[in-house]
Amino acid sequence: MATPSAEARCAFCGDNIQPTKKGGGRPKDYCGPKCRSRAHQQREREPETARPPRDSWQVIVNDLTTRARRLDLVGSGRLAVVAELTEAMRYDVACLTAVAVDEARHEGWTWAQIATQVGVPEASARAHWGGSRVAARVAGRVPAQAPPPDALHDPPPIGRGAGHHPLALPRASGDVRALGCALYTLHQRSGTSLDRIAAVTDLPPTALSRLLDGTLVLSWSEVYMVAHALGGEPADVRLLWECAWGQPSVADPRDGTGRLAAALRGARLAAGSPGVAASCPPGVDPADLRMALQGRITLDWPVLRDVVVGWGADPRRFKPLWKAARVERHTLREGVRRP
Repeated sequence: MATPSAEARCAFCGDNIQPTKKGGGRPKDYCGPKCRSRAHQQREREPETARPPRDSWQVIVNDLTTRARRLDLVGSGRLAVVAELTEAMRYDVACLTAVAVDEARHEGWTWAQIATQVGVPEASARAHWGGSRVAARVAGRVPAQAPPPDALHDPPPIGRGAGHHPLALPRASGDVRALGCALYTLHQRSGTSLDRIAAVTDLPPTALSRLLDGTLVLSWSEVYMVAHALGGEPADVRLLWECAWGQPSVADPRDGTGRLAAALRGARLAAGSPGVAASCPPGVDPADLRMALQGRITLDWPVLRDVVVGWGADPRRFKPLWKAARVERHTLREGVRRP
């Protein structure tokens, strides 16, 4: 006697269905008349109005995308995380099918039509998605984990070593691209391979590549390591990182000049590090811009605004730093005058 396959189970009680002696023919959906009758009674009692939330499809697709991005960052080296993510994605895919079936039912499709499209017997389609089963299945999903609010300032790293956690913000915006361009300029200047940077920082090469492409933002501690490994000053890309991460800090007058100079150097890196003379507006001495980049002077606001606009940066990001630098210099002058 042939052994029943793993799929030959009763659609009501789940027990194995014993094959018929003759064999062949259409597979049975129930192990006997009793389960068939009970399944029919259950379907009659279930409320057909129970439906999943209207935005379920988009929510599930978004969660699938988030989990796929995390898999891309984690790689195949962390088996426990990969297993957890793939199992959640498998359940999400099943939920998407269920939501599509539910939508078809409420557009007037018969169970026979749905069964034909999905490729299962009609009774199995009813048993899987009839009544409130779709709503219950969707309600049983585990949403994709989002970064906690306090992680926006300095989240855990995403490196490959033990104790690391995959946490980053996949984004696509001008601020993210600006950070990527600045780091890419440092990378081109350093001549160091990504594999070498990955070995030094303990970051996945995929994450590094996307960071330099301007499609991914890592934590500040990781961007700090990358900038340092590329031979740059991490402070120069701090403002770029804050804007890319969506958490610009409040300008502090106690270090206004230094932060303004660093932000200017970062904006220049993001523009591809053009020459100083070529970056000066008409009538501005390149020596003044060099000293401003060194933090030795503070340019007048109209001049500084024209410089950063020429580099493709948003001058509104620099106005608070410029004001803080002016306050700092004014305070220093006042301090010198006082006995």
